[in-house]
Amino acid sequence: MRPKSFSADADQMRRPLVLAMFSATILTLAFAAYLSNVLPEKDAFTDIFFQDPRGLPYQMRVGEQYNVSFNFQNHGPKNKTYLLDVESHSLNMSRNVSLKPGQSASFTLAITPSDRTYELVSYVEHTAIHIVSDSDYEMRHTLLPGFSKLNRNITLEEVRSTPVSEYSIYRTVGENTTLYRLENLTFKALGDELVFESYSISMDEHIVMAPFVVSLTEYSGGKRLQIHFRHRVE
Repeated sequence: MRPKSFSADADQMRRPLVLAMFSATILTLAFAAYLSNVLPEKDAFTDIFFQDPRGLPYQMRVGEQYNVSFNFQNHGPKNKTYLLDVESHSLNMSRNVSLKPGQSASFTLAITPSDRTYELVSYVEHTAIHIVSDSDYEMRHTLLPGFSKLNRNITLEEVRSTPVSEYSIYRTVGENTTLYRLENLTFKALGDELVFESYSISMDEHIVMAPFVVSLTEYSGGKRLQIHFRHRVE
């Protein structure tokens, strides 16, 4: 039989050891939980893609309907909620989508463009020609076709009493651009001179490629995925 003093000493040594082991276990579990939240989940990701990239409507026409289809899937071990955004010239939308682990979602958007994708560039031109003599006037007038209200026998007195003006509108359509031009031609008297003035406003309308963007943002973590293509509407 062991002495009582030896048993008491063993108990006193065992208690701190048990307490240390228990504390170490708690710390290990807490650290593992921390790492599970901080470190990336193994094979946890989301993918998003167009179902038929070659069949996307890169060229559209106003009033006709086109479809754009895309998929995305949650490959992680946890439920996830996403913010789905679609931004384009012809369609804009935003909605929340929740997916369970391994679950996927498919969307087909019907698009009917109501106007063209274009940029408008405008500029103004002004020209003034001072005509001193009759011979100079004859030469200048020969170089100004299309001014139908004038005749070669017009006099300085007639123009001084009633300036002559004419408006013209032109529209030229090309493959990728439409040019609008407004001209105002005027003959008037300024002292002893005849003055020809030309004001023109031109607007050049170019058909351009516009982006179609699909974005997917995770509410937890803020990861953002994006797919896009460029299209034109005529």
